[in-house]
Amino acid sequence: MFKRPTYNMLNTLFRRSWRTAPQSQASLIRHCRREYIIDFKKEPFQARPGRRPIECDTPLEAVECIRSNSRVFVHGMCATPELLIHALCEHAQANDLRNIEMVHLLTTGTAPQVLKYKKHFTDTSLFVSDNVRNAVDEGYADYVPIFLSEIPLLFIKEDYVMDAALIQVSPPDRSGYCSLGVSVDIARAAIAGSNQVIGLINRHMP
Repeated sequence: MFKRPTYNMLNTLFRRSWRTAPQSQASLIRHCRREYIIDFKKEPFQARPGRRPIECDTPLEAVECIRSNSRVFVHGMCATPELLIHALCEHAQANDLRNIEMVHLLTTGTAPQVLKYKKHFTDTSLFVSDNVRNAVDEGYADYVPIFLSEIPLLFIKEDYVMDAALIQVSPPDRSGYCSLGVSVDIARAAIAGSNQVIGLINRHMP
């Protein structure tokens, strides 16, 4: 039966390889210098010390923690949490929030943050999808050209902090774990680098 590696197991393997494989040691150092390793304390499959999930009755209640000048990651592809996006737009309008940066890959839906609610948001696309293309062309939404493989490195930089991540997940299993389902891509790194994770539970998410 496969046993999930723990931090102590991995640390032991690291020390063993350090003593017995000097060539691998040099390779590992170069690997670490590129910052591909994410702190275990923020791994999505690890519980965050001192934090417990809060259940909300409405999408609007879930996004009330977001304030002006926040940077918010939005889950993409078929996992785009449209209910949370629309709730955030309503929250921003009701409280006159400004300069909320929404960072995303390809998203589906109407993207109201670049339409009716654009004065409250700065939209940053890492992949220009159809729903934000006109906004990028007209200059009131941004596009950041970046390799897909480099995006996780951006999300874990200390000077590029995600204040919140809006994601869509499966219902929790009997152990309390949710799945990112059909769209993991950059979402895993975004969750690891976010101060708040706001999840929309979808019973149809595998």
